Amino acid sequence: MNIGEFLNECSFARSTKKMKNFEYYSAGFIDKNDISIDFKNAIWINYVLVVVINGEGEYIDEENNKRYKLKSGMFFQRFPNHRHSNIINPNSDWKECFIEIPPTAYELLKQLNCCNKNNPVGIVNINKALLERFESITHALSNVTDAQIYSLFPNIFSLITDCLMQNKFLNDKDEEYSNQIIEKGCLFLGSSLDKKISIDDFCRRNGYSYEHFRKKFKNYLGISPHQYRIKRKMEAACSMLKNSNSPIYVIAEQLGYSSQYEFSSQFKKHYKTPPLKYRKQSS
Repeated sequence: MNIGEFLNECSFARSTKKMKNFEYYSAGFIDKNDISIDFKNAIWINYVLVVVINGEGEYIDEENNKRYKLKSGMFFQRFPNHRHSNIINPNSDWKECFIEIPPTAYELLKQLNCCNKNNPVGIVNINKALLERFESITHALSNVTDAQIYSLFPNIFSLITDCLMQNKFLNDKDEEYSNQIIEKGCLFLGSSLDKKISIDDFCRRNGYSYEHFRKKFKNYLGISPHQYRIKRKMEAACSMLKNSNSPIYVIAEQLGYSSQYEFSSQFKKHYKTPPLKYRKQSS
């Protein structure tokens, strides 16, 4: 996609005599390549949706002391009377497009429950069609009369809600994919119990860093991948102790332990009883 045609800096703001000071509709494209601190502890009267076309930075929710990384393909929101900061990496060639509405319009947006101050940052699919919608509204604001401003509201409202709902869809898809990877990880961790496996290799093959996978895995199952692997080994050990007369050292080998002592130590730690005693109690 060639987005260069959209990156000429331009923005328009319009208000009517009926609006209070600083309440207006605005939209545009801005190049902020030489800026490092865009807003610092700012309190804005209007609602603004900003889409990061290019660049890197950070959004800081000063009210809740939360920080969010920003990059191309993300958006952030300025909420009315909500203190925030916006930091830009001056070497990242930051370019953005935005749309802004007054508090009266923002109240209508809130009624749909599609914007939330606790989730000020999201992801959006930047494509030519999306940028053309921002461009269309930007140019329309430069041409409409005061009486016609409100006729633009359906298009403005639709663009904002589409971005916010697209974020929900993409996050839901990411969650669905994450759950599939976790289920795949469970199969991987529960297989080849007699061999050493590399969780790092599994993560790389599926496009995850180990730390990202570990965090999602633990949130989903309540234990780490390493603990899950041990749990599956111990479950297999219980079955072998109950249903076979194999010596303890053989079971240890079949479960990938270097010695009978290592196996027995972990079994006792897990079940609070030695393997032989567990076998006698089970029989």
